[in-house]
Amino acid sequence: MSLSKWLKTGTVQTRSPTIAGLPDPAKALSRTEALLRQAAYDAVEDMVNGRNRKHGEYGSYCDETRAKIAHYAIDNGVAKASRHFTANMGKKVSKTTVRSMRDQYVKRKKRIWRGHEIAFQVPQRRPHHVRRM
Repeated sequence: MSLSKWLKTGTVQTRSPTIAGLPDPAKALSRTEALLRQAAYDAVEDMVNGRNRKHGEYGSYCDETRAKIAHYAIDNGVAKASRHFTANMGKKVSKTTVRSMRDQYVKRKKRIWRGHEIAFQVPQRRPHHVRRM
């Protein structure tokens, strides 16, 4: 096998800019200019679009919403509650989230029944351990 088979030949693969006002790399006069335009376009696009996230945004729910989701999950099941609130709230509510809300709700209800608590509240997380220097 020769090395020339692995070398790229032909035109430079470019994409049309999606941001208005940027020159099109495909209309460049030379190969070097096309590569420079494409690199500049990619850099500008990265700055405008921001950093890509590996995971979605974390959802926060008020106590009333948590109680509604938990009560619905008790009556109809976790999967149906997840589908129902995902459709109604406009953001993904995973089955794991619904399951944990249901379990917290049941635990709180048992405490209320025994007279220990008055309302459904989300337990506070312990503060992060800070190492002393």
